[in-house]
Amino acid sequence: MSEGFKFWKVHGESSPFPPDYECSVHTNKFIETVWARHMNLRDIFSGSSPRNFLGATRQLDDLLSEAVDLGQDVVVMQKK
Repeated sequence: MSEGFKFWKVHGESSPFPPDYECSVHTNKFIETVWARHMNLRDIFSGSSPRNFLGATRQLDDLLSEAVDLGQDVVVMQKK
């Protein structure tokens, strides 16, 4: 993964998704340096466990655990 970012096309020409709806992966360092130039980085929650969100409302905790079950991290950013 060059420079902390990887992008690749996963959908074919007949895909129902928009042309730029593809797949990308970013390292935490890439987010902390590149994304943080444009937005304030509030936190990065590892996708390792839904319990990372203790203190959230039960409804929110349920929604976030669905994303975490996919092995996805949650990046919280705020407009500058």
